[in-house]
Amino acid sequence: MAENSTVQTESARLELKTSLAPGHYFFCRRIVLPDDLEESEIEGAVLLGLESISPFPLEHLNFGYVIDSEAKNAFVFAAYKRRFESAEISTWTESEFVLPDFAYALVGESKAGESLIIVSKHSVSFFRFDKASNLPAYFQAIARENDENYSDDIERLKQQVGKGVNWEACRVLECDGSASEDGGKIRMTAMDVATQSSVSSIVDRSRIWQLDLRDPEIIENAKSEERRNYILWNTVLGVAAVFALLLLGEILFGVTYGYLSLRKYWNDEQAPIVAHVESQHSTVNQLLEFEESDLAPYEMLAAINPYKPASVQYSKIVTNGPTRLEITANASSVSDANQFKTRLERFSKIDTVLLENMRPLPGGATFTAILTFHRGAFETIEDELKVDAEVASND
Repeated sequence: MAENSTVQTESARLELKTSLAPGHYFFCRRIVLPDDLEESEIEGAVLLGLESISPFPLEHLNFGYVIDSEAKNAFVFAAYKRRFESAEISTWTESEFVLPDFAYALVGESKAGESLIIVSKHSVSFFRFDKASNLPAYFQAIARENDENYSDDIERLKQQVGKGVNWEACRVLECDGSASEDGGKIRMTAMDVATQSSVSSIVDRSRIWQLDLRDPEIIENAKSEERRNYILWNTVLGVAAVFALLLLGEILFGVTYGYLSLRKYWNDEQAPIVAHVESQHSTVNQLLEFEESDLAPYEMLAAINPYKPASVQYSKIVTNGPTRLEITANASSVSDANQFKTRLERFSKIDTVLLENMRPLPGGATFTAILTFHRGAFETIEDELKVDAEVASND
């Protein structure tokens, strides 16, 4: 559990270099985890949950997650890899962690019903919490347009979020990614705009790794290097203690120099491997011809998921503008496809549903469903937080 406190200046703390990714790049969602999961099963369950709401494979995304204090919910976030410039990605290897710029909102203490705005260099993000979890129930982010003054950016964000928020009680935090070592854990720091004071949260390193956006292979290499450095450093301290009475000054100097040289050697040794992995991912991403998207498919798919019969399986998803979704799918029978259409027509956010290319096949059928949503169906907080009362039954 993170601990909120006012930061006291301590020169002894080791500052960590953290790279931040713009918050408006990300699709975010809180998902419910299955009951009675073993600790070793949690990560797999989170990834399955992310895959179930994503029309794209995980290898095409930079993603992360955080688990709530009771391990009942997870907050997942994902962005297309191609949204990040190669020059930006190349700097990630020099950082201890690569996080979304709203990461502080996911590790700090929050209260039920609280609203929070995170301001960073590139974006302004809004979060709202409810009683079901200490993780956010709603997220919205926009890119900053004014580098000097973010007041106008916050006003634009409020217009997008819509009504239903007590803005006077909403906290505003400035976050620049400040992080430091604190007793084997990580202290993340932000600035409370209202009080002009620093606040911080102390988080386990394992939780920060879950938030890290880099590819799993790179994160595992970083963890291995951290473990090697920990063992080496403890060995060095042990040797220094044995010989401290005789050659304290000389030994400490030699050990420190040797450690820094060895760490540089390890970093140089890993650099070609990391560069090769990143080059492969970059090449694959450039060859794939994805349609331009602002992540609307995530919201559309998540919204219609309760209406999909278990016998209907998607095989292709295409967007055509901000309100149109075309789904090619397989069903156990033509009647199941028609049942899917009937359920969708009862959804308040959908304007029209058309079934095309219906082809009966041995043991099933294939069809294309063309959904047209009402314009603005996903733009306000009321739409995001409302659970439609007309969810289709399985009868």
